[in-house]
Amino acid sequence: MMQWTEEQINALAPNDSTERRARQLAIPSKWQQLGTNGTGIWGRCTGSGNQPYQVQIALQGPRFKCSCPVRKLPCKHSLALLYLYAKNPALFEVVPPDNSIAQWLDKSKPTTTTIAQDTEAAAKAAKAKERRWQQRLTLMENGLNELEQWLRDLVRQGIANTEATQKSFWDQVAAKMVDAKLPSVGTYLKETHRTLQTEQDWAEPVMMRLGVLYSWVLAFRQRDQLSNDLKQALYTRLGRTTQKSQVIAAGHHMTDVWLVAAIWEDEDLEGRAFRKVWLWGTKTQQWALLLDFSFGGVAYEQSYPLGSLWQGTLAFYDNAHRQRATWVQQKPAQLPHLVPSIATVDLAEHLDQYAEARQNNPWLSTVATAIGNLRAQLNVQKQLVLTDGTAILPCQGLSEALQWSLLSISGGGPISLVGEWNGQYFLPLSWLDELGCPQALY
Repeated sequence: MMQWTEEQINALAPNDSTERRARQLAIPSKWQQLGTNGTGIWGRCTGSGNQPYQVQIALQGPRFKCSCPVRKLPCKHSLALLYLYAKNPALFEVVPPDNSIAQWLDKSKPTTTTIAQDTEAAAKAAKAKERRWQQRLTLMENGLNELEQWLRDLVRQGIANTEATQKSFWDQVAAKMVDAKLPSVGTYLKETHRTLQTEQDWAEPVMMRLGVLYSWVLAFRQRDQLSNDLKQALYTRLGRTTQKSQVIAAGHHMTDVWLVAAIWEDEDLEGRAFRKVWLWGTKTQQWALLLDFSFGGVAYEQSYPLGSLWQGTLAFYDNAHRQRATWVQQKPAQLPHLVPSIATVDLAEHLDQYAEARQNNPWLSTVATAIGNLRAQLNVQKQLVLTDGTAILPCQGLSEALQWSLLSISGGGPISLVGEWNGQYFLPLSWLDELGCPQALY
């Protein structure tokens, strides 16, 4: 059977919108009667109508056919079927096709002429994809120019007036950023407005966030002066998504026995469910983040019990500071002799490591850390604080249940915590027992 990669399928998409919608359809629950005979694949996709769409693909070429009303192929259903086949070919039962599919596949067999046409079409598709990227860069530049003017106007009017601004004031410019292919900037603006509404002493954090936005504008304008690693990290921070196949092909790999150190599931401001799984390399002492999104309530593909061990190779998205990653290959580790422990740092070391990480990648939003010798206490306002005796580790937005859990686990003594640090606040995600093994906070 032919093997397809996500990168090859991406190049077949007529536009980014079709590619995005196809990915949303590439889940088993949307499909029926999946089959293959080695030269072709077929299936029925549930659509908005009463009858599912019949989709079939001749893999050599490839050639597409779909019963949906879209005339220009490949449509989103065709791409979705190919994505699904590339991701999980075991879902496709090896069976002879029915007569109509068999006849179509026979007519779709490639000739010398069609092979040449396919090669030419692939080259055109690659050029078209590059052209779409250049068009996106133009949209991004225009959007960031508009953002700069908006920021200047906001500061010129006086930061004290910001508190009186309505939600729509922020949502309108956030929507413009999304239209300019800058979705992360749009989300950051909405988060800034939330900070304005929820924090009593909002002036300093809001000004800091506005300064961060302005730094993105300046960095993008001077992007040609950046190293390739930093340039790619900037594009990622602004909202460019990179397919897993491209991440793996880039070759920023690391092999280790990885310990599941912390897990966090939540929803972002756009209402998207996400899961963060922080891994700790037991040999390399490297942190790695697996970030997954769930659409339509669909369960995540892989379960990661806290404290479990995985033997395998990770590919990192950004080489400027290696953090977010995806699996190249992995399997549960069967190493009964290995004690899965995490090395901790003190508060001063943590801040030094964060400074180094930000030097490598100025656009990092959060980093993982494991800090030892902390004590959980209630301050005079009856709010929980974490301290090493000489300095306070600021926390924000901790639920009452989490605060009492930390107080109960620590019992007034020192505690080691794994969590995320964003440069201002620490979010505890798990605690370490006396062996350095991660434990749930609830």
